[in-house]
Amino acid sequence: MEMMRIQEQEKQKKKRRGEKKKRKKDKLKLKKKKKEREKKNKKLKEKKNERNKKKKKDSEEYKKKKKKNDNQKKNEKENEKKKEFEKSKKNKKLKDNQKKNEILKENAKDKRKSKKKKKKKDNQKEIELKIKKEEREKKKKEKEKQNLNWKEKEVDQDQKRKEQKERLKQENKKKENKKKEKKEKKKKDKKKKERKQNNKKKNQKRGFRKKDNKENN
Repeated sequence: MEMMRIQEQEKQKKKRRGEKKKRKKDKLKLKKKKKEREKKNKKLKEKKNERNKKKKKDSEEYKKKKKKNDNQKKNEKENEKKKEFEKSKKNKKLKDNQKKNEILKENAKDKRKSKKKKKKKDNQKEIELKIKKEEREKKKKEKEKQNLNWKEKEVDQDQKRKEQKERLKQENKKKENKKKEKKEKKKKDKKKKERKQNNKKKNQKRGFRKKDNKENN
C-alpha cells in the first residue's frame, strides 16, 4: 500500500515536471513567436517609412519642378509684356517727337509774328510807362513837400505845447507858493495872536499880584 502511494507520488511528480517543462517550452515558443512578429512588424514599419519618405521626396521634387516651370512661364510672360511695353513706348516717343517738332515749327512762325507785334507794343508801353513814371515822381515830390510842411507844423505845435506846458507848470508853481505863503502868514498871525493873548493874561495876573501886595502893605 505504501509502495503504491510512493509510486503514485513519483508518477505525479514526473507528471508535474513534464507539465512544467511543457509550459516552459510553450512559453519559449510564444516568446520566440512574439520576437519574430515584432521583427516582422519592425520590417514592415521600416518599409512603410521608406515608402513615405520616397513619396515625400517625390512630392517635394514635383513641387519644386512645378514652381520652377511656373516661375519660368511667369518670367516669359513678364518679359513679353516688357518688350511690348518698350515697343509701344518707343512708338509713342517717336510720335510725340514728331508732334513736338511740328508744334515747334508752328510756334517759331507765331513767335516771329508776335515778336514784331510785341516790339511795337513794347515801344508804346515804354512811352506810357515813362510818362507814368514822371507823373509818379512829380506826385512823390509834392507829397514829400507836403510831409515836410506837415513835419514843420508838427514841430511848431510840439514847441507850442511844450511852452504852454511849461507856462502852466510855472503858474501852478506860483499858485502853490502863494498858497504856502498864505498858510505861513495864517500860521504866523495865529501864533502872534496867541502870544498877545498869553501876554495879556500874564499882565493881568501881574496886575492882580501888585494890587494884592499894595493891599497887604
